[in-house]
Amino acid sequence: KNRLTIMIGLLFLLVLIIYSPLRCLAASPTEKEILIMLAHTPDLPAHVSYSEGLKRRFQEASQYKFNYSYEYLGLARYVNDERYLADTAKYFQTKYIKRQPDMIIAGGEVAPFLIRYGKVMFPGIPIIMAWNRDNMPFKELPVEFIFVRGTDVGYYESNIEIILQTRPSTKKIYIVVGDSDEERKIVGQLAQVTNQYDQQVEFIVMNKLPLEQMLKRIRNAGDDS
Repeated sequence: KNRLTIMIGLLFLLVLIIYSPLRCLAASPTEKEILIMLAHTPDLPAHVSYSEGLKRRFQEASQYKFNYSYEYLGLARYVNDERYLADTAKYFQTKYIKRQPDMIIAGGEVAPFLIRYGKVMFPGIPIIMAWNRDNMPFKELPVEFIFVRGTDVGYYESNIEIILQTRPSTKKIYIVVGDSDEERKIVGQLAQVTNQYDQQVEFIVMNKLPLEQMLKRIRNAGDDS
């Protein structure tokens, strides 16, 4: 949750920086069209929290009226389907050709899609997204892209330290995470940190478990978890 809050705050700050030259010209609230583009389905809890958090922060910018549109790519099924990605890009190009957004905010997993097709779909439109240099080592990025630095391994180490300091009796730490491409990267980052705590605590990664088994493990977790 803290990671999501920090990321939303950074995205919001970038939006205000980009729009700040307009403040002196706006006697009344200026409408801005924001397209939020996310990797999976609308009912994914992370996507719901992400979108709600962005909207709450944008409401603090009273000099603007923000209108929101949403696109969900379903990449869990189609991440390697080149025909699907190309057809989706053509669909977005047609859909937004007469009503381009003022800005696009996208989840990190959407980056390869937007790097490849963004100029065709949304020429000249600023695109803001999270970026982890290790996961997405792009050498040349379009000028329209503004990247917020993604989470690195230091973030996970800090959280483990907080757990062990505030709950010193902890013997097991359950890592509740899914099995999407992005979440596998998180597990990989965690693996760089957890081995240094092997003598103190056991880490149980739950990304390979079906939901019901995951919930059962959590319900049965002891007081030392």
